[in-house]
Amino acid sequence: MTQPTLALRGVSKHFGMTAALTTMTLELFPGEVHAIVGENGAGKSTMIKIMTGIHQPSTGQLEIDGTQTVLNGSKAARLRGVAAVYQEPMVFPDLDVTENIFISAEGLFLNRAAMRRAAQALIARVGMRLDVDRVASGLTLAEQQAVEIARALSQDVRVLIMDEPTASLSAHEATELRRIARSLADQGVSVVYISHRLEEVFELADRVSVIRDGRHISTKLIGQTDPQTLIAEMVGREVGNYFTKMPSTATDEVLLSVQGLGVDGVFDDISFDLRRGEVLAMAGLIGARRTDVALALFGMLKATAGRVTYKGAPMQIGSSAEAIAAGIAYVSEDRRKLGLAMALPIRWNMSLATLRQFLSPRGLIDTRAETAMAEDYRRKLNIRTPDIEVPVGMLSGGNQQKVMLAKWLNMQPDLLIVDEPTRGIDVGAKAEVHALIRAFVAQGGAALVISSDLPEVLAMGDRILVMREGRQMAILDHDAATSEGIMALATGQKGAA
Repeated sequence: MTQPTLALRGVSKHFGMTAALTTMTLELFPGEVHAIVGENGAGKSTMIKIMTGIHQPSTGQLEIDGTQTVLNGSKAARLRGVAAVYQEPMVFPDLDVTENIFISAEGLFLNRAAMRRAAQALIARVGMRLDVDRVASGLTLAEQQAVEIARALSQDVRVLIMDEPTASLSAHEATELRRIARSLADQGVSVVYISHRLEEVFELADRVSVIRDGRHISTKLIGQTDPQTLIAEMVGREVGNYFTKMPSTATDEVLLSVQGLGVDGVFDDISFDLRRGEVLAMAGLIGARRTDVALALFGMLKATAGRVTYKGAPMQIGSSAEAIAAGIAYVSEDRRKLGLAMALPIRWNMSLATLRQFLSPRGLIDTRAETAMAEDYRRKLNIRTPDIEVPVGMLSGGNQQKVMLAKWLNMQPDLLIVDEPTRGIDVGAKAEVHALIRAFVAQGGAALVISSDLPEVLAMGDRILVMREGRQMAILDHDAATSEGIMALATGQKGAA
């Protein structure tokens, strides 16, 4: 392994003032499976986008076969033999397997019979038995990913990036996909395997690299490390450097009791009690299904098993409207799609969940009352804006997050479900959001906080529920929880407790 097929040399990537990658160095050699591991937010996605031409480095360089190369877009990357297969396959459901494989061929084949023969040869190379005339909508996830791999092979792929490829697969399908990855490496392809499943990493990889906070931490032969070492390198920071644990205000009154909650094919057997004054943090990695639990509690997913007791009475939540009427609020992780109307003013966004409060007897909106409410939350939440009539999309991420919290706090809920409360906002704004959630529970509410940021989980949670692949692994008291322990549970290195 004298010359890498692809290398990053001192690559940094900045988005405004935020550093997503800092002096990243990585080498990928032909014929190897190179695993990359790191926490959510470590910079893996940004690194993939640079290797596939979607992003350009701010500084540093990308090399192919030892030569500095600029990839202006994913098409340029494919032409140089670099392709990616993601957790959610990107196939065209109304096209058949052959058409999906050659969707980017740009007239390479004009003869349908020639296309079919080439597709059959590629599917055989992948090692999957698949009818190339079959419509993609009927394929399993594993078969869809095989089609994507065949598409990459049709373009003479030399570097194949597999990003969490088994997160949504059954155990059998995951085994099959790992077999394909090993087979491609044996054929000389550089396979980049990104996974939170450490057991997969040790089963499949030749080398493993750890990245943390956008930096390269280590690269080792798989036989020179172990799961505990990788976990320590993935975490590798003091919680106190980021967040300060606030005193618990939990009472003895159980507000929400969940017993054996499940949704067929998504998650099952989730059980916990949540008390007034308490923050229960939910930790886990990509594919843990934490958000799905929140959606079931908010009535956006229909539970198929278990029971929920709320305020001392059994409750079946059939819709988000029923949840809101019961005093349950849900702050989505996706501000742009599910949280805010970016083109509308701050004032309108704050009243979206409680518009009925501002209706006059004639059915018109009382703009004076609405404005007074918005101004009040602007002051209380320290929302930095010159005017509440400004479109919310003009605000920083931290101020958008505060507007979304104001929207739900104005309904005076008893239960606040907050999904990734500080994603994409700066450290100062994170501390302010934490203080807002703590103030809410101190006044008698209860909060279920979902976060992929371990320092945040440890700072916010009075107790911590760890999930992995739709299963509850453990509930930890704050005093007994550590970053390493949570990560070990989330990656399956410890059994359910």
